[in-house]
Amino acid sequence: MAFHSTSYSSPLGIADRARCLRLPFSSAVALWEGGPPMNALLCRVGADQSLNGGSWNGLVDSKTGKFVYVAIPEGRQVHTGLEKPYGALAPLISDYGRDLPHHLHPRHMHLDPDFDCMAYGDQGERAKQLRANLGAGDLLVFYASLTDIHAKKLVYAIIWLYVIENIMLATCLPLPARHTRAFPGKAESGIPIAARI
Repeated sequence: MAFHSTSYSSPLGIADRARCLRLPFSSAVALWEGGPPMNALLCRVGADQSLNGGSWNGLVDSKTGKFVYVAIPEGRQVHTGLEKPYGALAPLISDYGRDLPHHLHPRHMHLDPDFDCMAYGDQGERAKQLRANLGAGDLLVFYASLTDIHAKKLVYAIIWLYVIENIMLATCLPLPARHTRAFPGKAESGIPIAARI
């Protein structure tokens, strides 16, 4: 079975050129064949053309498969030390011959999922679905709409995959651990997920 790798540009350069696995569907099925049954949930993430989504998309180079993930804007106050400014993306975006839009420069990103911490959190109806349908060993698959820098069209692509380690109520986390991620809005009532690659 052959695996194909794609470069990924982290929003903050922490894992600036981390590797993501990209494999044909038949290979993905073969990878899990014979293993225990599992569930998977597909989640759309990242900035998009909507007002709440930042009115912009991340970028992808369809010739190389490289992309820059751009998170949605943070709508709540960010805990001190956990700020993730959009300005940190400017050098990565310039690698694609583009500029970060001016309206995003002064804002912070809402990194949920937080790929550097391998965590994801949610609340409300989606949190109920996560708890009811997923558990350890299941998959959480993230996709985003990205602007192709060559064709100037949107590409919908799977950008990351989590194998879930555990799902718990945020209130079950020790108090100091509740604010160690970049998604503070879910720290009191949400469902955080820890994962592994």
